[in-house]
Amino acid sequence: SHWSCLSPARIHVLGQAAGLECDEERLIPFALDFHEWLSRSSRGADAAELIMSCLAERTAGTPSFRVVERGESGRLELLYSLTRWRRP
Repeated sequence: SHWSCLSPARIHVLGQAAGLECDEERLIPFALDFHEWLSRSSRGADAAELIMSCLAERTAGTPSFRVVERGESGRLELLYSLTRWRRP
């Protein structure tokens, strides 16, 4: 969801706990205009301070949810994990 993201490691733990085997996994990078994305959020500009605080406090080396500023604009870099599971 928008406020809680599971890491690939956590997804694997949950899949294995459900008795599934990972068949395929892909990490898919993409980027969005940060300010446009922020304006579409459920709280809009009211959430900007909270979101910026969370982004600033993210774990070092985290490749996703990173804002790259370019003058007046910014790009939100995301990384989706797509995992296919099978029953053994």
